[in-house]
This record gives sequence, structure tokens and C-alpha cells, in this order.
Amino acid sequence: MPRDPKPWGAADMRRRCRQLREQLAVAASDVITPQELAAYWPGGPENQNNPGVGAWIYCYANLVRLCDRLRTEPGAADGALAERARVDGLVERAVPVTLQDGTTVHVHPLGYVALEFLTTLDRTVALAQELAATIAHQQTPESETALVLEPQLRAYAVQLWAWILTSGASDLPFDPTAEDPAPPAWTRAMMPEDLLALYAAHRQVNAQRNALIASLFPSDTKATVRLSLAGFIGAYAHEKGADARQFMRTFSVGRLFAQAVSAAQQHDAAAQAAKAAREAA
Repeated sequence: MPRDPKPWGAADMRRRCRQLREQLAVAASDVITPQELAAYWPGGPENQNNPGVGAWIYCYANLVRLCDRLRTEPGAADGALAERARVDGLVERAVPVTLQDGTTVHVHPLGYVALEFLTTLDRTVALAQELAATIAHQQTPESETALVLEPQLRAYAVQLWAWILTSGASDLPFDPTAEDPAPPAWTRAMMPEDLLALYAAHRQVNAQRNALIASLFPSDTKATVRLSLAGFIGAYAHEKGADARQFMRTFSVGRLFAQAVSAAQQHDAAAQAAKAAREAA
């Protein structure tokens, strides 16, 4: 009788990915294209730099992410979901995540600086993986050192990532110029399913919520130039007479979006009230 694969090992992750891909190909063919499913499969355009079980973990995380499309009805972003996201953004509501050891951590909305650091961290790990793959067959002392350091760098980057998400601050929980900041001890004991749960919460708080809030902004059909995120924060800080750099560290992007939307709504309400008063006079 064949043995079951080790839970969350390479064989188990491969089985989970294949099962989920088959389900999505049938149940979600109207909202998920075959090209998207193939892109995140190991070796696909979006999953070329993750060796071994890491490729299957990355694939599974993105297939789970694509499942979100089945939970949101078209047009829902224009209604109660967006308004709830605005309120959550104003209070910077965190999302609890229960780890496999029973510990509960909270994933918090992040500011611009922290989000940019995560992007840089991801690029650094990708470059290290590319370098290790390039010199893997050279069999020199330098290549052996690189092959040893690459998984250590990847593991350390994951610990930093989890620490940043759960520190409770919009900013980084450490000085980025400090040498080798030490993440909390619990980040060294994370399981693969912990990483998936943290990733899902991070996406909910720092991607989906911000997108929902942004959907509340009035569209300007006359605008010819769209501000970048940094440009938006800079313009908003200038309007408030504050330091943009401090805004980028102190407040989460979702809170800044929500405050801007609330101000716009108050402005529109005041304009409508003034118009009604003029018409009644």
C-alpha cells in the first residue's frame, strides 16, 4: 500500500497544486485563464527562480490567490466591501493569523517605506537565486560558498518578511542601515502553511483593501497624468502641510487612501449642501 506523502513536503505540495489547478480549470474558467495557471506553475514565466519545494509553495500560494476571484461578485467593489475597506483603512485594522503552533500574530497594513523594502528584499533574493543557478556547476570555492549562502539568505529574508508584516507598525521594525537585524524567535519555527497564511493576510490587508479603497476615488476623465504612489503621498502631505517622508513612514498606505477619500466625500457633501442652499434662496 503506497504511503501518503509527507505533509507539506515536495510531493504533497505537488499533489495539492495539481488538484487545485484541475479544480480551477473547471470551476473558474470564466475568470482565470489557462495562461495565468501556467504562468505560476514551476518553470512558468512567473515561477522560474524557486528551486525544489519552493517552486511548489510559490505555485500553491498563487493558485490560492487566484481563488479570490471566485469569492467576489462583479461590481462588489463599488458597494459595501469598499466602504468597509475604507473604515478598516482609517483605523488600520490588522488581520489575525493563527500559526501551526497555536500562536496568534497580526498582519498589519504597511506604509510606503515598508512596502518598498519588501519589494527590494524580494528582488535581492531573486538575484541571489539567479546567481546560485548560474554558478551551480562551476565547482569552485566561490561557487560552493554561494550555493551555501543562497538558502541561508532566502531563509533570513522570509524571517524579515514575517517580522515586518507582524511588527504592529506601519514602518520597519528595525533600522534598515543596521547590520543583520535579528527577527523574533518565532519566525525561525514557521511552517510552510504559516507562510501561506501570512501571505494571504498580507495580500488582504495591503493589496485588496487598498484596491477597494482606491475604487472610491472619483475618476477624473480630464486627467492626462496619473500620479505614482509616492507622488500621491507627496501631494497629499503637501496639501496637509506635512513632511511627505514622515507620512511614508508613519501612516499605512491604506490609511492615507482612506483619509483622502473621506476628505473628498466631505468636500462633495459640503458642495452639495451649498448648492441646495443657493437653489432654495
